[in-house]
Amino acid sequence: MTLMQRLAAGAAWTALACAASSAYAQEITGALAGTVLDGAGHPVSGAQVKVTNLSTSAGMEDYNSFGAHAALKARRVIERASDVVAIELLCAAEALEYQRPLRSGPGVEQAFATVRSVVSRRTRDRPPAPDIQAIKVLIARGCFSG
Repeated sequence: MTLMQRLAAGAAWTALACAASSAYAQEITGALAGTVLDGAGHPVSGAQVKVTNLSTSAGMEDYNSFGAHAALKARRVIERASDVVAIELLCAAEALEYQRPLRSGPGVEQAFATVRSVVSRRTRDRPPAPDIQAIKVLIARGCFSG
């Protein structure tokens, strides 16, 4: 069998398999856009995406839902984003301390006052984790959505 004959036979089997599988399965087509995240919820640059469904009940079911997994991952992403925003707010508040007696705009000053309501100025070395956690609580309560 020549290479062309093998390719033609392979294409025929592929077409037959696709036709047979579409007769027994529901075909869903869609588009995917977004950011790929690793297990810890950090973005992965240049990642390739592969969408997979697992068959169940000997092909009697349409698809497996990964909604629960996606929801848990989204929750981790939101928590990581909250960490980042809390750290940024803490750093911004510390930076503003060095610009005094100058004043910023009303929105910035309001955010500064909100941060300072739970976190005091850093005058000595101390772990930042309790401060970050306190600011995360403010974020969760919506204190910055003025």
